[in-house]
Amino acid sequence: MHRARRQRLASQDWATLCFKVSEDQLHLTSKDTSQNLSISIDEVVAIEISGPGTTSSNAGVTGGGFGLEGAALGLVAASLINAVTSRTATNTFLRLATLRAEVYLHFTDIEPFALRMYLSAAVVQVDALRHQIAPRGVGLSDEIAALKVLLDEGTLTAEEFQPGKAKLLGASA
Repeated sequence: MHRARRQRLASQDWATLCFKVSEDQLHLTSKDTSQNLSISIDEVVAIEISGPGTTSSNAGVTGGGFGLEGAALGLVAASLINAVTSRTATNTFLRLATLRAEVYLHFTDIEPFALRMYLSAAVVQVDALRHQIAPRGVGLSDEIAALKVLLDEGTLTAEEFQPGKAKLLGASA
């Protein structure tokens, strides 16, 4: 009996990692334990990049007061509080899916668009492989339209067109 060998990755071993792309591989290396994981681009069925990218926030305090001096003092105080509580964070997420597993990565140092550019060769290759595996078929409306063109050209008669159309519609039911 053959058992599939699985590689289990403990999240604490992969807290900090190095992510590299070669011509035909995606490489993950743990900076903490020096473990390596390589994924062949041929095995990847999906690459999804998401996240808000860089966002900034603060306390959102607005200032004001009575009179010109009070308003000026309130505005200065609000600006100071907002400056002290200001935070900027980058959150970009990458999902790599294969037929056997999937990997989720969280990046705090790269924008989603920049990651997409970095992975563009892999994304193009995965998309090309996906289209080779599942080519788009011709739809029912396309087949009926082709019959109609033949009717309009005079290649088919009305007596030939109606049974052909009925056959197509019956096949889809």
